[in-house]
Amino acid sequence: MKYLRLLLQITLLCGISLLGTIIARILNIGIPGSIIGMALLFLLMERKFIDLKWIEAGANFLLAELLLFFIPSSVGIIEYKNSFSNPVLLSLLFTIVSSTVAVVVFVILATEAVSRYRRKGDRLC
Repeated sequence: MKYLRLLLQITLLCGISLLGTIIARILNIGIPGSIIGMALLFLLMERKFIDLKWIEAGANFLLAELLLFFIPSSVGIIEYKNSFSNPVLLSLLFTIVSSTVAVVVFVILATEAVSRYRRKGDRLC
């Protein structure tokens, strides 16, 4: 039963992300579908259409396994390491690494803020 609930929560999250992608394609705006999906999820939760309990375990599972999503890109970089001797590709590698670090730092700060909010009832900011 626990795994079925987890699967349903992940399916709900993926469905909202897919809906965001469909909206992005239909509207043909310069915003990625995943961002639209996150905004949609935020609005649904803020308007109380989706309760946190409905997606919390699935979201925690996906966050716990986040490093697995970076493995394919890391393998791809290792496979083409000889190509990175070109200065243009070195700047690309710098961009990839720095943006990855920025995402990790943001996730850490956001997680700490939410954790602090849950523990103490403080404001998020």
